[in-house]
Amino acid sequence: MSESVQIQGHVADAVLWQWRKQELDVAASTAVQQHLQSCGSCQLRAQALSRLLEEMPSSHHAIQPTLVEQMHLLRALEARFTPPAKSPALVDISHSLVRWLAPAIAILAAVFMLGREEATSTSGVLSQTREAQLLITADDEDLQQTLLELALSSEENSR
Repeated sequence: MSESVQIQGHVADAVLWQWRKQELDVAASTAVQQHLQSCGSCQLRAQALSRLLEEMPSSHHAIQPTLVEQMHLLRALEARFTPPAKSPALVDISHSLVRWLAPAIAILAAVFMLGREEATSTSGVLSQTREAQLLITADDEDLQQTLLELALSSEENSR
């Protein structure tokens, strides 16, 4: 701004900000004032900036964004200012791995559940300790009861 005292077109917001904060040299400040006298659109923007600067000290504590609003703002800023990452070969391989790994995990979970049902039917094979009972409980209620009994017995043993 200091190289050219003549203003071509409209004054940039950053220059208006510097002008309003009195951070411009005398020649640039004079050029901005002369332009504002002849340009209605820049006058409106300068007035809006002045109102903003006047209201900021008194109202910036009154506006507290919620955590959700802060997270949305953070994501928007990251999306705006983070360059898109190039997809390396490892990422491409991991996508194909996930396609094969997800069904394998589902099969393992089904096998585990079937094994758990067999364990409940063959409860005589397992030892009759309370810890072993945790493995062969049939439903959540039995599991909670067994956990309670285990906690009570550990309290009794610690006394």
